[in-house]
Amino acid sequence: MAPPPKRVADWSGRFWSLWGASDFVPLGNKVLVATMGAANPFAEVSELASIGPDPARIGAGTGYGS
Repeated sequence: MAPPPKRVADWSGRFWSLWGASDFVPLGNKVLVATMGAANPFAEVSELASIGPDPARIGAGTGYGS
């Protein structure tokens, strides 16, 4: 599998909120936001599309994830 493009490669890691941990996983030109507390963290994921070095646009979201 090829590495993700440079513009999304840095968008990886674990981030915490009041509702638990989320992992940012670069895949292709998108970044998947997996919820580690779920039974299947990748079953329903939010997708972020990079629009610059720092900002991203929510491409798909689940529930209150947006």
